[in-house]
Amino acid sequence: STFYVYYKNINELIEDIENYHISQMMHLNEELMNTEIKSDVYLSYYQEIINYVKKNKDVFYAFLIANINNRFIQWKDGMKYHLLEREYRLYNADNYNLILEMVASQVIAGYTFWLTNPNDVNINGLAKIVSQTLRLIEI
Repeated sequence: STFYVYYKNINELIEDIENYHISQMMHLNEELMNTEIKSDVYLSYYQEIINYVKKNKDVFYAFLIANINNRFIQWKDGMKYHLLEREYRLYNADNYNLILEMVASQVIAGYTFWLTNPNDVNINGLAKIVSQTLRLIEI
């Protein structure tokens, strides 16, 4: 009965969990907008995100693999926004929406592969791959 004091149904609870973790990821992604961060420190920035995913591995596994949750995956839209704000010159580049979509999707794919195949992924290697991809948008 205590559950129903706070939530009408299980979907409200799920939405609350989604919103909390999306908010936390968006907060971490805000660092991408800092143009003073040079590409050579993307690795340390990305390590913070990986640490957050590791700490909340069960939630990420539930929403990215066990019960694929498209709403949860939409944090990539926030990621694209932050990347575009950082790399504002992309506004006029050919295919800038495609570039941002591919970079953000790669990040999600990295998490998903790691959570599905934890023994096949060197987590430091994952951070390096993503940080190299982030560097590509500076070209």
